[in-house]
Amino acid sequence: MPLTTRSSLLARLGEGGDDPWREFDGLYTPFLLRVAARCGLAGQDVDEAVQMVMVDLHRTFATFRYDRNKGTFKAYLRKIMLTTISRMMRQRQRAGTPSAVPSDATDNAMEAMWEQEYQQHLLHEALNQVRGEVEPSTYQAFDLYALQEVPVGEVARFLNLSNDSVYQAKTRVTARLKAIVAELDGE
Repeated sequence: MPLTTRSSLLARLGEGGDDPWREFDGLYTPFLLRVAARCGLAGQDVDEAVQMVMVDLHRTFATFRYDRNKGTFKAYLRKIMLTTISRMMRQRQRAGTPSAVPSDATDNAMEAMWEQEYQQHLLHEALNQVRGEVEPSTYQAFDLYALQEVPVGEVARFLNLSNDSVYQAKTRVTARLKAIVAELDGE
């Protein structure tokens, strides 16, 4: 799926319609599921937390207008998600309901998990985008050498390239990845 800049996607969400929500869901639901699981939720709790966040966002976007001067969407989404998880943890503790959530989970720990998952999410989305922008052999050389850490000589022999071509593939793809991540993170 080609990535839409977040500000334009947010504007389209405010206009209504199913297509922007499908795009938003495809982009953010896997990320939010990983955040919920990393923060200690399990099973139905993970799905329930994400569903609660999406319902809240859907309600909010009926009247929401994104204003970068009021803060980033990332911070807004983080607040909603971590508040939802914390609320679920408190409710289950008060009710004495068994939960996979550790009772010593702190806001700082959840913030750190959020940030780790967010950075991984950006990299994953950037890798998907750059894969569609470069020649398959360039991406394969980058993947084997930079991501899988196969020695350059083996990659060159396997792909029938020179060592320099493998180095160049890594340099070009890495530069493009940095640009995409900066664009995605800049909202």
